[in-house]
Formats: sequence, C-alpha cells, structure tokens
Amino acid sequence: MLRAVVFDLDGTLIDSAKFTLEILRAMLKARGISRELEFEAVQHALSLGGEALMGAAFGSSGEVAKADLKAFRATHLELPFPTTLLYPGTVEMLGALSGLKLGICTKKPYALTMKVLGDVQLTERFAAISGGDSVPHPKPDARHLQTVMASLGVTANETLFVGDSDVDAATAKNTGVRFVFARFGYDHGAVHPEDCFATIDGLNELASLVGLSLGA
Repeated sequence: MLRAVVFDLDGTLIDSAKFTLEILRAMLKARGISRELEFEAVQHALSLGGEALMGAAFGSSGEVAKADLKAFRATHLELPFPTTLLYPGTVEMLGALSGLKLGICTKKPYALTMKVLGDVQLTERFAAISGGDSVPHPKPDARHLQTVMASLGVTANETLFVGDSDVDAATAKNTGVRFVFARFGYDHGAVHPEDCFATIDGLNELASLVGLSLGA
C-alpha cells in the first residue's frame, strides 16, 4: 500500500532554471565574459549537479568549477526565490497528498534546498528533506533515496518517487521504487517509458494518480 511520495525539486516542484540562468548571466557579465548562455543548457545541467552546471556556464572543470560553484551558491543564498517559480498546482497537490508522508530527494545542497523551500513556504509540507550534500552517495545512488525513505519510515513498495530526469528514473530503478516521470520538467524525452510507473504532464494529475495507487 502506498504510504509516501518523495519528490525531486528542480524541474519537478520548482522551475528554477530561469532563476539560475539570471544568476549565471550576471556572473558572466561581472567577469567580463561575453559568452551567450543557452536556457536549454542550464535546464539539462540542473539535473546533473552543480559542477556540470558550472561547466555549461563557464566551461570550467575540476577545482575551478568548484570555486565557480561556491560563488554561484553564495549568490543564490542571498537572493529570495520567487514563489512565481513554483510549478502550477504545487501547493494544491501537496495539500491533496497531506494524508501521506512526503519527502524531498534532490542534488541541490541542503542549505540551498532549505532556503528555497522556506522562501516558497513549503518546508513544513515535508517530513524528510535530503540534499546532495546530505549523504556520501547522492542520487542516482540508491542510498540517497533509501535515506529519505528510512526517515519517513517506509519501504520501497510503499513509495512513489516523482522526478523529471533520467537521473531520477535511475534512482528509482536502483532503489526498487515506482517512478512517476514529470514530463513538464527539464529532461523531456530523456526518460524511457519502460522505466516509469506513470507519467504526468502537470502536478494536478498526481493526486488522481495517487488515488489510483493507494490500493497497490
């Protein structure tokens, strides 16, 4: 029986790519770099982690990418995250699922995750929140999602994982959890249908899907 729903964050509950792009473009301008940064590149890199994002933005790698990432995150922490970047129906959907245990499993660092959730007033909705630096082995390693499930006190067959990327699909597969693909997010067609329990084109569809799954 379904007892818990765990969510990815970027591209699943929040449309953070636009906000991220603004920060990165400001950083490029401040450094006198005229490189044009494409929105699609930022979208894709967000699913892969911070250093991949710095590679897309600055072409950096190794220790330079780590320094760029530190500067980016410091700026991100200083700026309020707009509530307008919540995907439509997020608040209503979480309210509809309030009878279940809810969690977050994201590659975004924990401090930044808590800042964003606080800004959009969603922190209290989740009983377990885990960032990419909360564990030694972040997703797609099964241990990341397993840590969230352990905090919620649920097993794999009692859990749905909702995400928008092939990283999320691999995480669910590695953990033995049913995966719901948020097709409206950042990886679009990158997830194979056979890896999905279901797909949704909007968060308003999730409550109905959960209703059908409660007896599963």
